[in-house]
Amino acid sequence: MRDLRSDFNGTVALASAAKAKASSPFTSAAIDLLGFDGAMIVATSIALGTQVNTYTVTLTDGATSAAADTPVSGYLIGSIVHEYNSSPAVDTSSTVKLAAYVGGKRYIKVILTVAGAGTGSGVVGIDVIRGHPKYSPVA
Repeated sequence: MRDLRSDFNGTVALASAAKAKASSPFTSAAIDLLGFDGAMIVATSIALGTQVNTYTVTLTDGATSAAADTPVSGYLIGSIVHEYNSSPAVDTSSTVKLAAYVGGKRYIKVILTVAGAGTGSGVVGIDVIRGHPKYSPVA
C-alpha cells in the first residue's frame, strides 16, 4: 500500500447545507491551486427530497482570485449534475459525483446552480481536493 494522504490537500468549497433555488447561484470563495497541478471537485448530495430540481456544478478559473473566466475546453474533465425528478424517475440523492480541473490557472471558483420546478431545497456539499503537488508531502 502507498500513502495517498501525503499527495492531496482538501478544502470545503460550499459547505453541506440545504440549498434551494435562488436568484443567483451559490459561489465559493476563490480556491488557490498554487503548488498543485490539478484538482478534483467532489459534490455530495445528501438528501434531495421530493423536489423536482437539478443541481449543476460549474467552475470559473483565473490568474487572480477574481477567477471569473470560463475554463478553456479540456480543462474540466467530467460534469456534475445531481437531480431529483418523479417522472421520469431520477434520484441521485446520497451520491458522490466527481469532476477534475486540469487547467493552468492559479485560482478556481465552484458554482452551484439550482434549477427546476421544486420549491424546497436539497442538501448538497462540494469539496475541492488539490492533487499532483509540486512538492510532497503536503500538510
